[in-house]
Amino acid sequence: MSRGLGDVYKRQNHELEREEKEHCRKVTGKILGVILIAAGCCTTLGMKKYISLIALTALTVFISQCIGIIKYKVEKEKN
Repeated sequence: MSRGLGDVYKRQNHELEREEKEHCRKVTGKILGVILIAAGCCTTLGMKKYISLIALTALTVFISQCIGIIKYKVEKEKN
């Protein structure tokens, strides 16, 4: 009985992990989309001094996602 319940908990955790990953992908995609649109607008309007700031913001988002992935893998290996 307890083994079957444990399987249910594992399945729920797996489903939650999948939902969290999908949510993170969607949020990251939206953030990067807005950043790219802002970069395009700045380029079109000749506001070149803001493009480096936008590029730095995009890089920061990318690095934070990489850190999150690494942290997730390390925690998963511990368990």
